[in-house]
This record gives sequence, C-alpha cells and structure tokens, in this order.
Amino acid sequence: MDAKVLSLAVVLGFLSVVYSQKLKWKVCDNSKYEGVVAAVDTNATITDGEAYLKRGTSVAFDVSFKTNVDVTSATAVVHGEIAGVDVPFPLDNPNACKDCGLTCPLKTGIGYKYAAVIPVKSMYPTVRLVVKWQLNDDKGNKVWCVELPADIK
Repeated sequence: MDAKVLSLAVVLGFLSVVYSQKLKWKVCDNSKYEGVVAAVDTNATITDGEAYLKRGTSVAFDVSFKTNVDVTSATAVVHGEIAGVDVPFPLDNPNACKDCGLTCPLKTGIGYKYAAVIPVKSMYPTVRLVVKWQLNDDKGNKVWCVELPADIK
C-alpha cells in the first residue's frame, strides 16, 4: 500500500512540474483580429508560466494560428510592455513570409505556424515585462496579437 501511495505522489509531483512549465500566454484584448491563435510555444526556460530570456542568447517562439482572411504578405511586430509603456523590440526579420515558416499568401481557414528566433541582446536591461507580439497583414490589420510574461536576465 505504501509503494502505491509513494508512486502516486511521484506521478502527481511530476505532473505539477510539467504543468507549471507551460508558457502563460493570452490574446491581446484591445483590438479586433483577422485570425485565431491556437498555441504559443518557445524553447525558453519557463518558470511559473513566465519565459526566462537570457541576455546574449536567442530564443525561438512559435505561434500556431488560422487566419479568417486571405493575407498577401505579413509583418511581425514586437513590443515589450514595461511599467505600462510599450517599448519596441526591433526584429532582425520582420517579414513573416520569409524564413519564419510561412509561405505567403496565407489562405483563410488553413492552420499555419509562424516560427521566429528573437535575439535577446546583451544591452537589454534586466527587467520583467509583458511581450506583445503581433502579426499584421498587408493592409495593416492585425491577424493576431499575443501577450506573454517574460523575464530578461
């Protein structure tokens, strides 16, 4: 009986660790979007749902989504919200249709995965922030926007 209880405790402990390592992301809530996000994944270390971003490294992020409109071309935009202020984080490659897993044009109702690698520059300050990442279509409409908590160290 004790071995079963111990085994159950180990399994429950493992599951709680695995669950706590999921990135806590949400859809930005201030606009209308032309698409729907299904998942956001990263290779960053996750602690309590927050992405740990080590300065001087690069971090991969994947956003799985469907668009509700045809998109001829797309541009990625990233901001960091620090103390309520949006600070732009320039991407080396903002063209989402080049080297990011997408082949434009994007068609309505098809699942896509946007995959990008973001450099976490050594010059960035150590700070906790909310990363706001969005994909805009060729008309300037937001296809999607997600927010995720991050900690630059």
